[in-house]
Amino acid sequence: MPLCRPNTIPRQRLEQVAEHSYQATSLLRTRIETVVEQQSRDLLQSMDRRTDLQLRLQHTVEGLSVVAITYYVVGLLHYLLDPFATFVRPLSVNAVVAIAVPVAGAFSWIALKTVRKSHARL
Repeated sequence: MPLCRPNTIPRQRLEQVAEHSYQATSLLRTRIETVVEQQSRDLLQSMDRRTDLQLRLQHTVEGLSVVAITYYVVGLLHYLLDPFATFVRPLSVNAVVAIAVPVAGAFSWIALKTVRKSHARL
């Protein structure tokens, strides 16, 4: 086996090795970029799912808030009307309170929608 001196390596061979190294590096860089893009896509999809879940949870909590606000408003109305039960004969306090439930619910829902719209503008 003949020994090669460093200066005796043909220039064409060096250029071929350099070209193959460049191509291998380019392929490796492309593969790394592809993996990073896939990871970014997966992360964005995960964030999108979480955002959707948070939005659903927010709507659920808002709906429950309407129910709670309605409950407390009707309870306060009942306490306010209770002393007048002896003076008001045509309608009982319970009938007035029953009529007030959908009205209080509608006002709570409208207030919630108004707040949501004002936050959406910001």
